[in-house]
Amino acid sequence: MFFAFFIAVGILIGYATGGRLSNFQYVHMRFIWLVFAAAILRLTLNYFGFVQAGIMCADILILAFLAANIKENKVFIVAGIGFLCNVLVIAFNGFAMPVGYAVQRLPLYAKVYQMLLNGEIAGYTLATQSTKLYFLADIFYFPPYAKIGFFSVGDILLGIGGALCIVVFMKKKPAEKAGEERL
Repeated sequence: MFFAFFIAVGILIGYATGGRLSNFQYVHMRFIWLVFAAAILRLTLNYFGFVQAGIMCADILILAFLAANIKENKVFIVAGIGFLCNVLVIAFNGFAMPVGYAVQRLPLYAKVYQMLLNGEIAGYTLATQSTKLYFLADIFYFPPYAKIGFFSVGDILLGIGGALCIVVFMKKKPAEKAGEERL
């Protein structure tokens, strides 16, 4: 739900600035298979109980994909910084994303809080006084619509980077063919 907001905003801005979804066909991304490999690897390792290894391996593949495509679109830098923020806080906290202290105070999250205390949510942990890089953890929530869950600075940057990518891709034009005259 959280990222759906950024996708919708990106599409709306793309159309408002004269873009078209059909222009995605002109986008040339390198190593797109890394994204699918990361998803398959993470799901497979999670299935066999290697959650931390799945997170680490998948995140390395995603970072490689983002780095390989910065030349195609500089806004990948924004998404890459967001992703790197998430990778860092996860890596420094036992390969689990810490969830902020506010989860304790919200009745909507009473069950989630208990599950975090008991270590029942794979890939997440309750933030404590010893949490490293707490400011990068899932510490934010949107009070009017708390159901979307907690999110981090990295998630916000990923969302903004994703929305910007959509806008740029919607405005992408076909590359000129060699030998064509410009008017």
